Amino acid sequence: MADGRCCLFAALLLVVSAGLAAAVFDVVQHEKCGGEFSEIRIEPCPQLPCHFQKGRPLKLQVDFVAAENIQKLEMKLRGELSNGVWLPFPGFRKNACKNNGLTCPLEAGKSYTLESTLNVLSSFPSVDANVEWSMKGDNKTIFCFLVPVKVVE
Repeated sequence: MADGRCCLFAALLLVVSAGLAAAVFDVVQHEKCGGEFSEIRIEPCPQLPCHFQKGRPLKLQVDFVAAENIQKLEMKLRGELSNGVWLPFPGFRKNACKNNGLTCPLEAGKSYTLESTLNVLSSFPSVDANVEWSMKGDNKTIFCFLVPVKVVE
């Protein structure tokens, strides 16, 4: 009986460890373009440029403190191509108050973590780009950052 418990415990530990390893976020170096935030994490992005693989979801976490009470949050995601043209990422949810780990209204002085997922569509072109990810609350910038990326097969 003790051997059965030992094997069950070992199997459970292996499953939990594999699950934790699969959800590792990488703290990303970035260029700030506005707002106040403490840390950005992207999964997967172990090094720059981040590789956004077509057909796979990309997960983002941003830690910030609300400077004031905020009723409405809007996110924007766009990429600057090598020729200087900015294009929005299609299929991106703009309303940050829904399905992003946040519930509006936000309270002034309280810490929050945005948790967003972007589906990198198979139809995206394979390109190098500077990606700008920003969020505004009641028309004021909460965060804005730039990260170099490669969209890959």
